[in-house]
Amino acid sequence: MPKNTPPQTPAKDTIFQNPTHKKFEFDAQVASVFDDMLARSIPYYKDTLELCVDFMAQNIKRIEQAKVTESSQNAESKSADSGAPANPQKSVESRDSIDSAPKSKIYDLGCSTGNTLLALRNRVDSELIGLDSSEAMIHQAKLKAKAYSANIEFVCADFMEVAFARAQGFIANYTLQFIRPPMRAKLVSKIYDALDSGGVLIVSEKTTSANRMLDSQMIAYYHAYKARNGYTTSEIAAKREALENVLVPYSLDENIALLKDAGFSHVEVLFKWVNFATLIAVK
Repeated sequence: MPKNTPPQTPAKDTIFQNPTHKKFEFDAQVASVFDDMLARSIPYYKDTLELCVDFMAQNIKRIEQAKVTESSQNAESKSADSGAPANPQKSVESRDSIDSAPKSKIYDLGCSTGNTLLALRNRVDSELIGLDSSEAMIHQAKLKAKAYSANIEFVCADFMEVAFARAQGFIANYTLQFIRPPMRAKLVSKIYDALDSGGVLIVSEKTTSANRMLDSQMIAYYHAYKARNGYTTSEIAAKREALENVLVPYSLDENIALLKDAGFSHVEVLFKWVNFATLIAVK
């Protein structure tokens, strides 16, 4: 693929036209059609991606500006405490020190084919790291990054085994739902611990309702949405069977509690569509 040439239109998802009754996994077959699967299976996928990018960019700029202000105030305070007259050269050195400060760091957990970080790269001057446990997904993400000449680090890794560096932002879109419930709280706490004060975590999840009648109605409405996007009744049923006990959604309240229990000071719902939601949590 020539340099700076965008990847071609993704292949159409036809995986469940001939179901094998195996459990869903993010293998090479899924990775090859995943962008089409996302676009046709997640309501307002493009809009929520842009929402995540915009709120992450706003908050990274807020954090970076706060650091610049703090560094400048500390330099002025030291100068005042010394009783020495203002030194223009010291002022220049202080500004140079601020300019050479380490870049902010943003992790995308469950980055799949890299769409979110590729969209974010033009909005922030940050170190971008995408992690996914699927080698096939990371392969697709690296191909895209190369095509767009994007300076993004994509790594195949288990989130629970990776030692996160100090970071200012985390993204986990449709990721926690695939983490076994006993490990989910541990991962969110690990994210919280790695974040700087004021840092943010943006999470998108498929959700359930505590009311069984409403939950059934929401699922039916979602399936109708997928049918409108070209999936057959048999494809929808086969995928639901494959995802059973693989994708384990929480209710919106449970997701909010998960974030607050980890220590996040504020959690806000940015977007909600039937049984899908996007939240932002601030440390």
